[in-house]
Amino acid sequence: MKSYFSPVSFIFLFVIGLVFHSQAAVGASTQSPLTAAVFDFEVSEGIPGDRGSEISALLYADLSGSENLFLVEREQLDAIFAEQELGLAGNVSAQTAAAVGQLTGAQVLVTGRMFEAGNRFFIVARIISAETGRVIAEKVSFEKIGALEPAIGELGEKLNNSVGENADVLVADVESYEEMLERFRGLVPSGDLPSVSVDVVEEHIRMQVIDPAVETEMKKVLIALGFEVINQDASTSPADIAITGEAFSEMAGRRGGLVSCRSRIEVEVVSVEEGKLLLADRQVSVAVDVAEAIAGKLALENGTLVLLEHILPILNEQ
Repeated sequence: MKSYFSPVSFIFLFVIGLVFHSQAAVGASTQSPLTAAVFDFEVSEGIPGDRGSEISALLYADLSGSENLFLVEREQLDAIFAEQELGLAGNVSAQTAAAVGQLTGAQVLVTGRMFEAGNRFFIVARIISAETGRVIAEKVSFEKIGALEPAIGELGEKLNNSVGENADVLVADVESYEEMLERFRGLVPSGDLPSVSVDVVEEHIRMQVIDPAVETEMKKVLIALGFEVINQDASTSPADIAITGEAFSEMAGRRGGLVSCRSRIEVEVVSVEEGKLLLADRQVSVAVDVAEAIAGKLALENGTLVLLEHILPILNEQ
């Protein structure tokens, strides 16, 4: 029996193919922007020292329109590094990236160097992943210092494209919740576990948000790991270990329909019976979502999970 492939059938299949192709293209382009911090560039001998901060400022302005990056505000970087008594230049390398990333909440760090060679100026920029330590470099060159601004524009475009093309190696593999719990179990003793209470006060700057994200996430994980979590308001007997602290989140930036929020959590872990301080720690984190309140809570949750990696070994010793 003959079968006929009518023109109408062909058109129908062609349209379906276009739909699936467009959906695949959209899926491929939905990579979340990476949070980035742009630091002052170093300059070689013979080039005025303020060129380094000038390059950083121009590059920041150029990258602020990037679809692949959310930038940490320069004022926030200044405040963070002033608190740590550090400078914005010369402190960023593949070896220090993780520590600087924790301080700033950035996933990638942008820094570099300007130098002169063979009657030409060169600017080499490095994108350093705070999560994987991977380094990607881009460069531009120009003959006269008056061409600095367009050269920075070219460099910004190269950096933006590099981040888009290499996002998979700049960001650590996403760990599932079950995988995280299994890893945390390796930090927990097999015998009797101490009872724990958690009391962390938190707020979102300029917005009232109900339900504490830090407490909720920390209690959820502790219960899943087998700890007895005591509600001090409802219990007459104190917990063996008290985790207390403060946390806040705030909007860091907005681009299109996405909002970036930063958070900071500060906690103390105390042995209740001895009154002994076992741990004092803090964590800065960043998250992105379409809603500001959710982005703030996600940033707090991310920071909580990092802090638990520091807290669980302490509980293991009790």
